Amino acid sequence: MSGTITPASGYATALHVDSGNQFTTAPAGTVMPDVDSKMHYIAGQNATMMAELKKMRTLPVGQMRFDYFEKKQMPRYTTITGNVASTATAADVATGTGAYIGRNFLIKNERAQDMAIVRVMTTDAITTMVRSFGTTPPQAWLAGDTIRILGPVPSEGQKMQDTWSIKPEQIYNYCGIHKVSMSITHIADKQKLYTGSQWDQEVKDKTEMFALYEYEKFLHGERYKGTVSQTSNNIGGLGSDTAAVDWVTGGMRWHAEQYATADRFVKVNGTITWDYFLEKVIYPFTERGSNQKGLFIPSIVGQLMDKVKYGKLEILPKDKDMNLDVAVWTIFGGQTVTLFLDRGLNVPPITGPSNGSIILGLDFAGPNSPAYMQFEKTHVREITLADGTDGKAAEIYNIAGLMAPDFNNHIWVEGITGASAA
Repeated sequence: MSGTITPASGYATALHVDSGNQFTTAPAGTVMPDVDSKMHYIAGQNATMMAELKKMRTLPVGQMRFDYFEKKQMPRYTTITGNVASTATAADVATGTGAYIGRNFLIKNERAQDMAIVRVMTTDAITTMVRSFGTTPPQAWLAGDTIRILGPVPSEGQKMQDTWSIKPEQIYNYCGIHKVSMSITHIADKQKLYTGSQWDQEVKDKTEMFALYEYEKFLHGERYKGTVSQTSNNIGGLGSDTAAVDWVTGGMRWHAEQYATADRFVKVNGTITWDYFLEKVIYPFTERGSNQKGLFIPSIVGQLMDKVKYGKLEILPKDKDMNLDVAVWTIFGGQTVTLFLDRGLNVPPITGPSNGSIILGLDFAGPNSPAYMQFEKTHVREITLADGTDGKAAEIYNIAGLMAPDFNNHIWVEGITGASAA
Protein backbone atom coordinates (compact mmCIF):
# COMPACT_ATOMS: atom_id res chain seq x y z
CA MET A 1 0.00 0.00 0.00
CA SER A 2 1.43 3.32 -1.03
CA GLY A 3 0.89 6.79 0.34
CA THR A 4 -0.64 9.78 -1.43
CA ILE A 5 -0.25 13.50 -1.58
CA THR A 6 -3.98 14.03 -2.14
CA PRO A 7 -5.88 15.49 0.87
CA ALA A 8 -7.97 12.93 2.67
CA SER A 9 -11.72 13.05 2.24
CA GLY A 10 -13.21 15.98 4.21
CA TYR A 11 -9.94 17.88 4.53
CA ALA A 12 -10.48 20.05 1.45
CA THR A 13 -12.71 23.15 1.71
CA ALA A 14 -14.81 24.08 -1.33
CA LEU A 15 -13.48 27.09 -3.24
CA HIS A 16 -16.80 28.20 -4.76
CA VAL A 17 -17.61 31.89 -4.20
CA ASP A 18 -21.07 31.09 -2.84
CA SER A 19 -19.70 28.70 -0.23
CA GLY A 20 -18.34 31.47 2.04
CA ASN A 21 -14.86 32.34 3.29
CA GLN A 22 -12.87 29.21 3.95
CA PHE A 23 -11.01 30.98 6.81
CA THR A 24 -14.15 31.99 8.77
CA THR A 25 -13.95 28.89 10.99
CA ALA A 26 -10.63 27.22 11.65
CA PRO A 27 -10.47 23.46 11.31
CA ALA A 28 -11.17 21.69 14.60
CA GLY A 29 -8.13 20.91 16.74
CA THR A 30 -5.82 23.45 15.12
CA VAL A 31 -6.55 26.48 17.34
CA MET A 32 -4.20 27.12 20.25
CA PRO A 33 -6.29 27.99 23.33
CA ASP A 34 -5.72 31.19 25.31
CA VAL A 35 -4.59 30.05 28.76
CA ASP A 36 -3.69 32.30 31.69
CA SER A 37 -0.22 31.24 32.78
CA LYS A 38 -0.95 32.10 36.41
CA MET A 39 -2.33 29.72 38.99
CA HIS A 40 -5.19 31.41 40.85
CA TYR A 41 -5.37 30.49 44.53
CA ILE A 42 -8.53 30.79 46.61
CA ALA A 43 -7.89 31.11 50.35
CA GLY A 44 -10.44 31.80 53.05
CA GLN A 45 -8.20 32.70 55.97
CA ASN A 46 -4.72 33.72 56.96
CA ALA A 47 -2.37 33.33 59.92
CA THR A 48 -1.90 36.95 61.00
CA MET A 49 -1.28 36.17 64.65
CA MET A 50 1.60 33.81 63.89
CA ALA A 51 3.38 36.35 61.70
CA GLU A 52 3.31 38.92 64.49
CA LEU A 53 4.19 36.43 67.24
CA LYS A 54 7.32 35.25 65.41
CA LYS A 55 8.35 38.79 64.66
CA MET A 56 7.86 40.14 68.18
CA ARG A 57 9.53 37.43 70.24
CA THR A 58 11.21 34.20 69.13
CA LEU A 59 13.29 32.34 71.70
CA PRO A 60 15.45 29.24 71.23
CA VAL A 61 14.84 26.16 73.39
CA GLY A 62 16.82 22.93 73.65
CA GLN A 63 14.16 20.54 74.99
CA MET A 64 10.65 19.52 73.97
CA ARG A 65 9.41 20.68 77.37
CA PHE A 66 10.13 24.21 78.48
CA ASP A 67 9.41 25.67 81.92
CA TYR A 68 9.03 29.17 83.23
CA PHE A 69 8.05 30.73 86.53
CA GLU A 70 5.31 33.19 87.40
CA LYS A 71 5.15 35.18 90.63
CA LYS A 72 1.77 36.74 91.24
CA GLN A 73 1.21 40.02 93.03
CA MET A 74 -0.07 39.87 96.61
CA PRO A 75 -3.87 40.34 96.34
CA ARG A 76 -5.39 43.57 97.58
CA TYR A 77 -8.85 42.16 98.32
CA THR A 78 -10.60 39.25 99.99
CA THR A 79 -14.22 38.42 100.85
CA ILE A 80 -16.10 37.69 104.05
CA THR A 81 -17.72 34.24 104.04
CA GLY A 82 -20.19 34.70 106.92
CA ASN A 83 -22.26 37.46 108.54
CA VAL A 84 -20.40 39.50 111.15
CA ALA A 85 -22.14 41.64 113.78
CA SER A 86 -21.06 45.24 114.22
CA THR A 87 -19.63 44.38 117.62
CA ALA A 88 -17.85 41.18 116.55
CA THR A 89 -14.07 41.07 116.57
CA ALA A 90 -13.63 37.93 114.44
CA ALA A 91 -14.56 37.13 110.84
CA ASP A 92 -14.10 34.27 108.42
CA VAL A 93 -12.53 35.09 105.06
CA ALA A 94 -12.31 33.21 101.77
CA THR A 95 -10.25 30.04 101.97
CA GLY A 96 -6.55 30.76 102.17
CA THR A 97 -6.87 34.52 101.79
CA GLY A 98 -6.01 35.15 105.43
CA ALA A 99 -2.41 34.67 104.37
CA TYR A 100 -2.72 37.95 102.47
CA ILE A 101 -3.37 39.88 105.69
CA GLY A 102 -0.71 40.41 108.32
CA ARG A 103 -0.82 41.52 111.93
CA ASN A 104 -1.54 45.24 112.36
CA PHE A 105 -3.02 45.38 108.83
CA LEU A 106 -5.77 47.91 108.20
CA ILE A 107 -8.81 46.58 106.32
CA LYS A 108 -11.97 48.23 104.99
CA ASN A 109 -15.39 46.83 104.14
CA GLU A 110 -16.21 48.13 100.66
CA ARG A 111 -19.98 48.04 101.19
CA ALA A 112 -20.22 49.27 104.77
CA GLN A 113 -17.20 51.61 104.49
CA ASP A 114 -16.02 50.99 108.06
CA MET A 115 -12.48 50.13 109.07
CA ALA A 116 -10.85 47.56 111.32
CA ILE A 117 -7.28 46.72 112.24
CA VAL A 118 -6.27 43.09 112.40
CA ARG A 119 -4.30 41.87 115.41
CA VAL A 120 -4.35 38.07 114.99
CA MET A 121 -4.88 35.99 111.84
CA THR A 122 -5.09 32.42 110.61
CA THR A 123 -5.03 31.39 106.96
CA ASP A 124 -8.86 31.34 106.77
CA ALA A 125 -9.99 33.76 109.45
CA ILE A 126 -9.46 37.02 111.29
CA THR A 127 -9.47 35.90 114.89
CA THR A 128 -8.91 39.27 116.56
CA MET A 129 -9.55 42.73 115.14
CA VAL A 130 -10.31 46.17 116.51
CA ARG A 131 -13.48 47.65 115.03
CA SER A 132 -14.21 51.30 114.26
CA PHE A 133 -10.58 52.06 113.51
CA GLY A 134 -11.47 55.50 112.19
CA THR A 135 -14.41 57.92 112.15
CA THR A 136 -17.00 55.56 110.57
CA PRO A 137 -18.96 53.63 113.24
CA PRO A 138 -18.70 49.83 113.04
CA GLN A 139 -21.28 48.24 110.74
CA ALA A 140 -22.65 44.75 110.31
CA TRP A 141 -20.70 42.82 107.68
CA LEU A 142 -22.50 40.42 105.36
CA ALA A 143 -21.35 37.22 103.73
CA GLY A 144 -19.82 38.05 100.35
CA ASP A 145 -18.72 41.57 101.32
CA THR A 146 -15.48 42.69 99.72
CA ILE A 147 -12.67 43.54 102.09
CA ARG A 148 -10.03 45.96 100.84
CA ILE A 149 -6.56 45.37 102.31
CA LEU A 150 -4.95 48.74 103.06
CA GLY A 151 -1.71 47.34 104.45
CA PRO A 152 0.24 47.59 107.72
CA VAL A 153 -0.26 50.31 110.31
CA PRO A 154 2.68 49.80 112.69
CA SER A 155 2.49 51.38 116.12
CA GLU A 156 5.11 53.81 117.37
CA GLY A 157 8.28 52.02 118.36
CA GLN A 158 7.03 48.69 117.00
CA LYS A 159 9.51 46.01 116.11
CA MET A 160 10.00 44.94 112.53
CA GLN A 161 6.72 44.24 110.66
CA ASP A 162 5.90 40.60 109.85
CA THR A 163 7.48 39.58 106.55
CA TRP A 164 6.00 37.50 103.77
CA SER A 165 7.08 36.07 100.44
CA ILE A 166 5.34 34.73 97.36
CA LYS A 167 6.37 31.35 96.06
CA PRO A 168 7.03 31.29 92.30
CA GLU A 169 4.67 29.04 90.37
CA GLN A 170 6.24 26.76 87.81
CA ILE A 171 4.44 26.66 84.45
CA TYR A 172 5.40 24.44 81.55
CA ASN A 173 4.41 23.69 77.99
CA TYR A 174 5.58 21.42 75.20
CA CYS A 175 6.94 22.09 71.76
CA GLY A 176 4.96 20.42 69.02
CA ILE A 177 6.31 18.75 65.89
CA HIS A 178 4.83 20.43 62.84
CA LYS A 179 5.36 18.96 59.39
CA VAL A 180 3.66 18.61 56.02
CA SER A 181 4.84 16.14 53.37
CA MET A 182 4.92 16.66 49.61
CA SER A 183 5.79 14.34 46.77
CA ILE A 184 5.64 14.11 42.99
CA THR A 185 6.58 11.59 40.32
CA HIS A 186 9.55 12.20 38.05
CA ILE A 187 7.35 12.58 34.97
CA ALA A 188 5.03 15.04 36.70
CA ASP A 189 8.05 17.03 37.76
CA LYS A 190 9.49 17.23 34.26
CA GLN A 191 6.44 17.69 32.07
CA LYS A 192 5.56 21.22 31.02
CA LEU A 193 2.31 22.80 32.22
CA TYR A 194 0.49 25.94 31.22
CA THR A 195 0.81 27.15 34.80
CA GLY A 196 4.49 26.43 35.33
CA SER A 197 6.34 23.95 37.50
CA GLN A 198 4.15 21.39 39.23
CA TRP A 199 6.74 20.94 41.99
CA ASP A 200 6.84 24.68 42.66
CA GLN A 201 3.06 24.64 42.98
CA GLU A 202 3.27 21.67 45.34
CA VAL A 203 5.76 23.53 47.56
CA LYS A 204 3.59 26.66 47.58
CA ASP A 205 0.42 24.74 48.39
CA LYS A 206 2.01 22.80 51.22
CA THR A 207 3.85 25.83 52.65
CA GLU A 208 0.57 27.71 52.92
CA MET A 209 -1.18 24.82 54.65
CA PHE A 210 1.82 24.24 56.94
CA ALA A 211 1.51 27.83 58.18
CA LEU A 212 -2.24 27.47 58.73
CA TYR A 213 -1.94 24.16 60.56
CA GLU A 214 0.74 25.59 62.88
CA TYR A 215 -1.43 28.66 63.46
CA GLU A 216 -4.46 26.53 64.39
CA LYS A 217 -2.43 24.57 66.94
CA PHE A 218 -1.06 27.78 68.46
CA LEU A 219 -4.63 29.01 68.84
CA HIS A 220 -6.53 25.91 69.89
CA GLY A 221 -4.02 23.21 70.91
CA GLU A 222 -4.06 21.87 74.46
CA ARG A 223 -0.87 20.80 76.20
CA TYR A 224 -0.48 17.06 75.71
CA LYS A 225 2.16 14.38 75.78
CA GLY A 226 1.06 10.85 74.94
CA THR A 227 2.13 7.73 73.09
CA VAL A 228 0.94 5.83 70.02
CA SER A 229 1.95 2.50 68.52
CA GLN A 230 3.29 2.83 64.99
CA THR A 231 2.98 -0.88 64.29
CA SER A 232 -0.58 -0.91 62.92
CA ASN A 233 -2.79 1.52 61.02
CA ASN A 234 -0.33 4.33 61.60
CA ILE A 235 2.51 5.82 59.66
CA GLY A 236 5.58 3.77 60.59
CA GLY A 237 8.46 5.23 62.50
CA LEU A 238 11.98 4.24 63.40
CA GLY A 239 11.70 0.54 64.14
CA SER A 240 7.89 0.82 64.20
CA ASP A 241 7.91 2.14 67.74
CA THR A 242 5.16 0.75 69.96
CA ALA A 243 5.21 3.85 72.18
CA ALA A 244 6.07 6.76 69.92
CA VAL A 245 5.56 10.12 71.64
CA ASP A 246 2.92 12.62 70.52
CA TRP A 247 3.63 16.22 71.46
CA VAL A 248 1.07 19.05 71.34
CA THR A 249 1.76 22.61 72.45
CA GLY A 250 -0.81 24.39 74.57
CA GLY A 251 -2.21 27.26 72.51
CA MET A 252 -3.62 30.69 73.31
CA ARG A 253 -7.04 29.45 74.40
CA TRP A 254 -5.51 26.82 76.65
CA HIS A 255 -3.34 29.41 78.37
CA ALA A 256 -6.35 31.69 78.88
CA GLU A 257 -8.54 28.91 80.26
CA GLN A 258 -5.84 27.58 82.58
CA TYR A 259 -4.24 30.75 83.91
CA ALA A 260 -6.38 33.84 83.21
CA THR A 261 -9.09 35.33 85.40
CA ALA A 262 -12.67 35.44 84.13
CA ASP A 263 -12.31 38.99 82.80
CA ARG A 264 -9.46 37.82 80.54
CA PHE A 265 -11.18 34.62 79.37
CA VAL A 266 -14.45 36.03 78.13
CA LYS A 267 -17.39 34.07 76.73
CA VAL A 268 -19.84 36.30 74.88
CA ASN A 269 -22.19 33.50 73.74
CA GLY A 270 -24.21 35.81 71.52
CA THR A 271 -24.18 39.25 69.93
CA ILE A 272 -21.41 41.63 70.92
CA THR A 273 -22.45 45.27 71.24
CA TRP A 274 -20.23 48.30 71.05
CA ASP A 275 -20.63 49.02 74.78
CA TYR A 276 -19.76 45.40 75.63
CA PHE A 277 -16.74 45.53 73.32
CA LEU A 278 -15.42 48.60 75.14
CA GLU A 279 -16.28 47.61 78.71
CA LYS A 280 -15.54 43.86 78.63
CA VAL A 281 -12.77 43.67 76.03
CA ILE A 282 -10.88 46.91 75.36
CA TYR A 283 -10.75 48.45 78.82
CA PRO A 284 -9.82 45.27 80.74
CA PHE A 285 -7.25 44.41 78.06
CA THR A 286 -5.53 47.79 78.38
CA GLU A 287 -5.58 47.99 82.18
CA ARG A 288 -2.44 45.90 82.66
CA GLY A 289 0.87 45.54 80.92
CA SER A 290 2.56 47.76 78.40
CA ASN A 291 1.38 50.25 75.81
CA GLN A 292 2.31 47.88 72.99
CA LYS A 293 -1.03 46.10 72.63
CA GLY A 294 -2.11 44.11 69.60
CA LEU A 295 -5.75 43.14 69.07
CA PHE A 296 -6.47 40.44 66.49
CA ILE A 297 -10.09 40.75 65.41
CA PRO A 298 -12.44 38.69 63.23
CA SER A 299 -14.31 40.20 60.31
CA ILE A 300 -17.51 40.70 62.32
CA VAL A 301 -15.75 42.94 64.85
CA GLY A 302 -14.01 44.87 62.08
CA GLN A 303 -17.42 45.51 60.56
CA LEU A 304 -18.72 46.63 63.95
CA MET A 305 -15.90 49.18 64.18
CA ASP A 306 -16.73 50.41 60.69
CA LYS A 307 -20.28 51.14 61.81
CA VAL A 308 -19.31 53.28 64.78
CA LYS A 309 -15.90 54.73 64.05
CA TYR A 310 -16.79 57.75 61.93
CA GLY A 311 -16.66 60.77 64.21
CA LYS A 312 -16.14 58.59 67.28
CA LEU A 313 -12.88 56.68 66.96
CA GLU A 314 -9.44 57.94 66.16
CA ILE A 315 -8.00 55.29 63.87
CA LEU A 316 -4.81 56.21 62.08
CA PRO A 317 -4.36 55.42 58.38
CA LYS A 318 -3.43 51.85 57.61
CA ASP A 319 0.18 50.86 57.38
CA LYS A 320 1.98 47.73 56.35
CA ASP A 321 3.50 45.44 58.94
CA MET A 322 4.86 42.06 57.82
CA ASN A 323 2.80 42.56 54.63
CA LEU A 324 -0.34 42.81 56.77
CA ASP A 325 -2.77 45.71 56.90
CA VAL A 326 -2.80 47.20 60.38
CA ALA A 327 -4.42 50.21 62.02
CA VAL A 328 -3.65 52.03 65.27
CA TRP A 329 -6.53 53.03 67.54
CA THR A 330 -6.12 55.57 70.33
CA ILE A 331 -8.49 55.09 73.27
CA PHE A 332 -9.17 56.91 76.53
CA GLY A 333 -6.02 57.91 78.43
CA GLY A 334 -3.82 57.91 75.34
CA GLN A 335 -3.48 54.13 75.27
CA THR A 336 -3.01 52.78 71.76
CA VAL A 337 -4.10 49.43 70.39
CA THR A 338 -2.81 48.06 67.09
CA LEU A 339 -5.60 46.33 65.20
CA PHE A 340 -5.02 43.30 62.99
CA LEU A 341 -7.72 41.73 60.88
CA ASP A 342 -7.31 37.96 61.30
CA ARG A 343 -9.80 35.94 59.28
CA GLY A 344 -8.68 32.76 61.00
CA LEU A 345 -10.69 34.03 63.99
CA ASN A 346 -13.93 34.04 62.01
CA VAL A 347 -16.70 31.51 62.50
CA PRO A 348 -15.88 28.42 60.38
CA PRO A 349 -17.71 28.72 57.02
CA ILE A 350 -19.92 25.71 57.66
CA THR A 351 -23.50 25.28 58.77
CA GLY A 352 -22.83 23.16 61.86
CA PRO A 353 -22.50 24.41 65.46
CA SER A 354 -19.42 26.44 66.32
CA ASN A 355 -17.99 28.42 69.21
CA GLY A 356 -18.42 31.71 67.35
CA SER A 357 -15.87 34.27 66.27
CA ILE A 358 -12.86 35.05 68.46
CA ILE A 359 -10.97 38.15 69.60
CA LEU A 360 -7.38 37.71 70.74
CA GLY A 361 -5.50 40.51 72.46
CA LEU A 362 -1.75 40.22 73.11
CA ASP A 363 0.69 42.42 75.00
CA PHE A 364 3.87 42.46 72.92
CA ALA A 365 6.20 44.29 75.32
CA GLY A 366 7.74 43.53 78.66
CA PRO A 367 8.59 40.23 80.34
CA ASN A 368 5.08 38.81 79.98
CA SER A 369 4.86 39.08 76.21
CA PRO A 370 4.11 35.77 74.47
CA ALA A 371 6.99 33.99 72.77
CA TYR A 372 7.47 31.58 69.89
CA MET A 373 9.65 28.90 71.46
CA GLN A 374 11.77 27.51 68.64
CA PHE A 375 13.37 24.09 69.04
CA GLU A 376 14.07 23.73 65.30
CA LYS A 377 13.58 26.35 62.61
CA THR A 378 11.14 25.86 59.77
CA HIS A 379 12.90 24.30 56.80
CA VAL A 380 12.38 22.01 53.82
CA ARG A 381 14.23 18.73 53.98
CA GLU A 382 14.47 16.22 51.17
CA ILE A 383 13.23 12.66 51.70
CA THR A 384 15.01 9.65 50.23
CA LEU A 385 12.38 7.43 48.64
CA ALA A 386 12.56 3.69 49.27
CA ASP A 387 13.38 1.11 46.60
CA GLY A 388 14.51 3.72 44.07
CA THR A 389 11.01 5.14 43.57
CA ASP A 390 10.98 7.31 40.45
CA GLY A 391 10.04 10.66 41.97
CA LYS A 392 10.97 13.10 44.69
CA ALA A 393 9.59 14.03 48.08
CA ALA A 394 10.25 16.49 50.87
CA GLU A 395 8.83 17.73 54.13
CA ILE A 396 8.27 21.18 55.54
CA TYR A 397 9.26 20.77 59.15
CA ASN A 398 9.76 22.58 62.43
CA ILE A 399 9.50 22.03 66.17
CA ALA A 400 8.08 24.90 68.19
CA GLY A 401 5.79 25.76 71.07
CA LEU A 402 4.02 28.70 72.71
CA MET A 403 4.94 30.49 75.91
CA ALA A 404 2.38 33.03 77.16
CA PRO A 405 3.29 34.14 80.70
CA ASP A 406 0.61 35.76 82.88
CA PHE A 407 -2.28 35.68 80.44
CA ASN A 408 -3.97 38.44 82.45
CA ASN A 409 -1.88 40.85 80.37
CA HIS A 410 -3.65 39.41 77.33
CA ILE A 411 -7.28 38.53 76.56
CA TRP A 412 -9.26 35.79 74.82
CA VAL A 413 -12.87 36.43 73.81
CA GLU A 414 -15.02 33.74 72.19
CA GLY A 415 -18.63 32.92 71.35
CA ILE A 416 -19.30 35.99 69.19
CA THR A 417 -22.26 35.13 66.97
CA GLY A 418 -23.30 38.63 65.95
CA ALA A 419 -22.38 42.31 66.30
CA SER A 420 -24.50 45.38 66.95
CA ALA A 421 -23.56 49.05 67.09
CA ALA A 422 -26.52 49.76 69.37
